[in-house]
Amino acid sequence: MHVHDDHSHDGYSIIVVTGGSKAFRNSGQTVIVSTDEIAISNPGQVHGCGPATDEPWSHKTWYVSQDLAMQLMGSDEAPSLQSPMIRDKSIAAALNDAHDGVYDDSADPDAEMIANEALVELFHTYSMVSSGDDPKAVARPESRTAACIAYMADHL
Repeated sequence: MHVHDDHSHDGYSIIVVTGGSKAFRNSGQTVIVSTDEIAISNPGQVHGCGPATDEPWSHKTWYVSQDLAMQLMGSDEAPSLQSPMIRDKSIAAALNDAHDGVYDDSADPDAEMIANEALVELFHTYSMVSSGDDPKAVARPESRTAACIAYMADHL
């Protein structure tokens, strides 16, 4: 039932709600984020949250640096994630499952790989190239594909 006062981060805050629902405030708007949904805060965005009802809620948070996001995107620019909320149960489940293994050093040796794959999917699917672009309308090749294309262009 904890309330997180308004604050911001230098990197991305990717919050997977694991139980109940919370009221998530981000850049002047409030949305209700429920189980298996993702609350997003881009670097520098002021956000906060608290319970949406009288019922308890829980979440797992990923803090992703701008450098890592650019690496995942294969880009020289930090992406802007669609915010404040994403409904993608597949990505939410992967991030939720990998969280404990990455943050608590559990016995799952694949947790970091699963987390990276889920974060790549999140950034590639829900990033905006610029503030006016539709995130779903922008096709983004995987970084390995982009590297291959660049190599072929340089060595025609």
